[in-house]
Amino acid sequence: MTSPSGHRRVAIGPINTCGQAFFWAESVKQYLDTDAVSFAPDSRLARRIPGADLQGRPHISIPHRRLSVDAWRRRRMERFLADFSHVMVEGLLPVVSGLTGKTLGDDLPTLRRLDLKTAVILHGSEIRDGAAHRARHKDSYFSEAPPEWVEMMAAETSRNRRIIDEIGLPVFVSTPDLRLDVPAARWLPLSIDVDGWQGGRDIFVDGELPVVLHIPSHRNPPIKGTRHIEPVLEDFERRGLIRYLHPAAVPHHAMRSLVQSADIVVDQIMTGSYGVAAVEAMAAGRVVMGHIGEATLDQLSEPPPIVESPPSTFARALESILEDRAVSSDLGARGSNYARRWHDGRAAAEALHDYVVE
Repeated sequence: MTSPSGHRRVAIGPINTCGQAFFWAESVKQYLDTDAVSFAPDSRLARRIPGADLQGRPHISIPHRRLSVDAWRRRRMERFLADFSHVMVEGLLPVVSGLTGKTLGDDLPTLRRLDLKTAVILHGSEIRDGAAHRARHKDSYFSEAPPEWVEMMAAETSRNRRIIDEIGLPVFVSTPDLRLDVPAARWLPLSIDVDGWQGGRDIFVDGELPVVLHIPSHRNPPIKGTRHIEPVLEDFERRGLIRYLHPAAVPHHAMRSLVQSADIVVDQIMTGSYGVAAVEAMAAGRVVMGHIGEATLDQLSEPPPIVESPPSTFARALESILEDRAVSSDLGARGSNYARRWHDGRAAAEALHDYVVE
């Protein structure tokens, strides 16, 4: 399939979660010899911050669906998409209609009329089955989340699974655990600028207290398990074993220097997978603590070098890292290699090859 200009062109949006649409589009351009762009609403706030890292911003800024007139937005989006042969839609969101469209299903007649080869990208909460997650993981965050939130998410994910079955489009998932919720999906590995995350201080320098970094993305629902992490890290700091970094809020452009200043980065310990923060920390050569779980590991051809640290054994896992710094330093180096092998864009391009090229 080709665009009206006779060439393959891929559009990826409309969320650009953690800059992933941007990096996937860059991967398509670099490794599949195909033009690609990301699109999403862009506040352009980062452009006003001195020293901000603009990489990861969407290539094309589109009108926010809640801040634009439906008819005007529809005309603009149809003109925009008419130049493409493929569109990959994140989160089952409508990409043409505004408030009149609730899901991608409402846009399918338009996308078909434009002769677009359409696929779906799922990032997590919009499709993760809470009941199945609790069954797989003893320490599932669904077990500690507010009941009303769990009920709301159960209704949303049930609706989304029904939509996926009805529309029959190719589905990609950004984290490997989501294949347990959508078995027909293909894993589209998260992608980052691996070279850009390397550097910073050496880890576990003799005579220096190890620095441990933990920045929760959500406290309610408790996705990362911070209420289990913080007391342990605070106790280790009181005992003079570590220095604990826990900034309240960090813009993404400031994350790199923070990660590069740490020896250990604690990611999510109740999700049963790993996300962008863990990939960035591995790329930086830091030791990453998280919780993957056997069910997710079975979806991978190579286990990530992440220290398995569910809430029940988190303190002991941290002790083990601190007790053998030589082994832990090697783990940091292995993480950097893993990030390059799976998350520098090449594996994502391989996952997209059949959809884009054939």
